Amino acid sequence: MQKRVHLHDVQNEFDAHVIEDTATIAWSARKQDLTFVSDQAETSTTIFAEIGHERNGEFFSDNDEDGDTD
Repeated sequence: MQKRVHLHDVQNEFDAHVIEDTATIAWSARKQDLTFVSDQAETSTTIFAEIGHERNGEFFSDNDEDGDTD
């Protein structure tokens, strides 16, 4: 994990707790006679990777600025 980030914007009713890090993936797909196979995950280069939890609109609370994940 590189960095934890808490974004809180009352004006736009948006709150997010995310982790910025690296990610790699290898995958394949087949449909009828067409097949695609990616390169190995080890050959990937991360430009941006983020995973987290966000709330907005109806689920937004303007008093949750304590950095927790509820």
